[in-house]
Amino acid sequence: MRLPYSEFAATYQVVTPFRSPAHPGSMWRGTLGRLLRAHGCAKQSVCQESCQSPQSCLYSKLFDPPIPSPPPHRFLRGLREAPPPLLPLIGWSGNERLAPGDSFRIGLRCLGVLSDQERLCIEQVLRNVPELPLGRDEGRVQLVSLSEEIRTERAASIRDGLSCPRESVSARLHLITPLWMEQDGRLLTQIEFMRFFTDLMRRLTILCSLYGVLDPEDEALFGELRALASAVQVHSARLVPLRWERHSRESDERHPLLGVLGSLTLTGPLLPFLPFLHMAEIAHLGKSTSFGLGRIQVEPLTTEQSVSAQ
Repeated sequence: MRLPYSEFAATYQVVTPFRSPAHPGSMWRGTLGRLLRAHGCAKQSVCQESCQSPQSCLYSKLFDPPIPSPPPHRFLRGLREAPPPLLPLIGWSGNERLAPGDSFRIGLRCLGVLSDQERLCIEQVLRNVPELPLGRDEGRVQLVSLSEEIRTERAASIRDGLSCPRESVSARLHLITPLWMEQDGRLLTQIEFMRFFTDLMRRLTILCSLYGVLDPEDEALFGELRALASAVQVHSARLVPLRWERHSRESDERHPLLGVLGSLTLTGPLLPFLPFLHMAEIAHLGKSTSFGLGRIQVEPLTTEQSVSAQ
C-alpha cells in the first residue's frame, strides 16, 4: 500500500490575545473550513447548505468527501461519509492563553495528490487566516511565514513485512495528540497491540483505496501478519484519559471529545510492523482524526532502553 501526501505549514504571531482550546484542532479546522468555503468553492457564489459540485469543490474534497460509486473497497460499503483527507497538525495545548507577541505554528497534511490550483488555494487560505477571529475571545493574528510545501509518500507491503526477521525488538509509541479508540462505546485506556494494529490496517486500507494505491495481495496476507501481532507485548503504558468539548460555531453546540495522551512501549517481533507504524505517523488513528486527533510518533529503542522500559 502507498499513501502520497502534501504538507503545508504557517507561523503566526498573536495581535489580539485569546485562549486556545484544550486541543485547538477543532478551532483551526473550523477557521480553515470557513476560509476554504470562500476561496475553494467551485461555484461563483459560495454554497450555503450542501455542496452543489462535490467532485470539483476543494472544500468538499478536503472536509466532506463523497464516497465514490461504486466504493473502491468493501470497507467503504455502508459508510455514509468517507474519512476526510485533511489532517491538522496541531498539538495539545491545554487551554493555553496566547498573549500579544506570542507566536505559534500550525500544519496541514493533505492525503492524496493535489493539483497545482488546489495547492495554491490552500496556501492562500493559510495567508488569509488573519481575516477571521479565533476562539471564543475572537483573537487576531498576523502571518509571519509560510513554509515551503512538502510532497512525498509513505509505503508498506505485508509481503515485505513477513520476510523481515522475527527477533524481538522494542519501540515506543508517543501519542502526540489524544488517541480516541473505543470498545463497546467506551474509551480504551489500555491498548493491546493486536487491536491497535487491526484498527490501523483497516484505516490504512480505506485511506489507500481512496487517496493512494492498495496492493490487492495485502488482504490475502493480512491474516498471517495479524497472527504475528499477538506476540507483540505492550509495556510501560503511561496513558492519561482526557475529556473535553469542542464548540461548533455553525450550530452553536458543544460536542464531547475523548482520548488518551502518553506513550507505550512495544516489545516483540516488531520489524514486520514498523513500515505500517510509520504509515500511521502520517495517517493518524482512531476517531476524530479530522480534528487532528490520533497523531503518533514511533521511536525505535536500543537494547538498553528496552530493558529499562520493562
